Amino acid sequence: MPRKNHRKHRRLVGLGGFILAIALTTLALSQKTVRLNLQTLLQQPVTVETVRQATDTLGVDVYLEGQVGNRVPLVNAMVYQLRDATGTIWIVTPDTTVQPGQTVRIRGTIRFESIPVAGQELGEIYLEEQHRQWLD
Repeated sequence: MPRKNHRKHRRLVGLGGFILAIALTTLALSQKTVRLNLQTLLQQPVTVETVRQATDTLGVDVYLEGQVGNRVPLVNAMVYQLRDATGTIWIVTPDTTVQPGQTVRIRGTIRFESIPVAGQELGEIYLEEQHRQWLD
């Protein structure tokens, strides 16, 4: 009988440790990441400026709304600038039909492209488009 209770106790301690690890991991997330994740869950757009300042949130999905600006065609893809009232950001998409002047709402993943030049980092944050909705 004592052996059975010992196993039960070990399971409870293991579960408690798992819950504690999740809690500590959650607390370790930056406030920006938590806020961006919450806005994504609520499908609320953030500003370009917010994304550009969120260098510690790579891999997080966000919603942005804005107007399509310059485009650069790639092989089987396109890069375009998305402009809102706070700035511009590059968006990578497999859809080559995006046209300048169109107003869109996108869900994209925050990415960073490192471009080291003469010992300096000239890289840039961009979004990898996951979904687009036309607002025009």
